[in-house]
Amino acid sequence: MNRNYLSAAAAVIAALSLTACQQSNADHEPWLRTPARIETPTSAEPNALLAVATVFASDQGRDWKAYAALPQIAWTDPAPTEQGPGVYFRQGTVLLRGFTVEDVPNGVPGMEHGTVRRNEGQSTLTLIGSQTEVSSVAISKPFYSDDYAAILRNQFGTTAQLVTMADQCAPAPFDEGAGPGAFFKVSIPGRDIVYARASQQDGGKYTAGFTVFELTRTHPSRAMAELGCQQPR
Repeated sequence: MNRNYLSAAAAVIAALSLTACQQSNADHEPWLRTPARIETPTSAEPNALLAVATVFASDQGRDWKAYAALPQIAWTDPAPTEQGPGVYFRQGTVLLRGFTVEDVPNGVPGMEHGTVRRNEGQSTLTLIGSQTEVSSVAISKPFYSDDYAAILRNQFGTTAQLVTMADQCAPAPFDEGAGPGAFFKVSIPGRDIVYARASQQDGGKYTAGFTVFELTRTHPSRAMAELGCQQPR
């Protein structure tokens, strides 16, 4: 999948994440932004990203049906729907490990704007692809988080090997106002290698922005060059 496709898809992901936030949060409190915190999990929380990545990196990972029964995903879309010419999405909600309950902006504009108390790790999952196959997966969580590697290691634990391929990547045009991104290689035993792009995306004045992880199967060398990424020290 080329970077232009990913960029367009990621922009729609941010918009869909905002919509999901508006639909799911009904409490209205004054917005007090709380900095994102990452903690080492102390309980066996559902390990959603590992479950999804394990399927994505398998021979069945291109099949939409392969994700349908994963217990870690609460589907909001009953089936893949076309979001653009030839581009299909299916969305659900997952819980990322290592986060605490925070005041999260509800994304509702005007007088209805406020916050809701919920786990910061409650995130929007989006499967992206054609009508016949899944090409990439995106996880969008509220708030900007800079330590991408810590978040990913909390999800994968010792099950997968995580290698930082590049960091200090310039934000893409639709990431205006956000911090630099990074790319990672994820190796799960017995599975194909997959790649994760981490970025921060502006969600507008009624959110605190989003941290997004995109899983792909294609080596991101072109994207890393176009975003001016640096080799990790």
